[in-house]
Amino acid sequence: MRRRWWIMGASLIVVIIAAIVLSMLLNRPEKSAAPDPASTGVSTIGKYGFPVSTIKAGGGGKTLAPDGVTPLGYGPSCDDAVRATMNYLKFMSTNDTKNPDQLIATYKLVFADQKAGEDLGKGFAQMAKESPGSVGTQASFTRPGLFKVGSCKEGETAAIGVAVTLMESSGASTRFFKQRVVFERGTWLLAAQDESTGSIETGGSIFEEGATKFPELTAKNIDELFTDSQGKPMDRQGWQEVANAGT
Repeated sequence: MRRRWWIMGASLIVVIIAAIVLSMLLNRPEKSAAPDPASTGVSTIGKYGFPVSTIKAGGGGKTLAPDGVTPLGYGPSCDDAVRATMNYLKFMSTNDTKNPDQLIATYKLVFADQKAGEDLGKGFAQMAKESPGSVGTQASFTRPGLFKVGSCKEGETAAIGVAVTLMESSGASTRFFKQRVVFERGTWLLAAQDESTGSIETGGSIFEEGATKFPELTAKNIDELFTDSQGKPMDRQGWQEVANAGT
């Protein structure tokens, strides 16, 4: 009888210990894993307060244009549409007129309408000849390095907005541009300037008079940039930073 009670007591102790261990396991705080951007939509926030893209300003392309600088040859993806837009707009903003033939040949290649591109290139070359120093700037697509895909059909057409800082003789200005690109001749090309760019909203601009180098933009500058003509904050939804923003 005593032995039976001893066995029953031992069994009870085992049950109690098991219950305690189980309770500890169930209530143990789990290790919090880092959010998975792919599954949760959470992204790294960059220098200027926007989600950071994998796209780098100046990247993409398979070959160089006749100017020896502008990348040409892009795949049909929407990311490549962004890369092409930034690279083409940088070319157009800079307008290096030291070699007019290369300038004109490059304009012809980056536009879907080759004749329109060629005419535009000839116009800039003639302007530079008649008034040296009237064209040509430095353009930064990493300060602030912001872009938005307003719409995109892979391998067909896309509307892209970008924020760019330009260095001119009078100073530095940061402003928005928007551009439609089309996938033709096996690559993304600039569409006519008057084609619709969808619902891409652009705000104000920032000017730093007398600046001799690209300015360090602050959060206050970005707030100014994203303010409309009525002084109201602009919607920032969909805007992203390039991976090399601020460099």
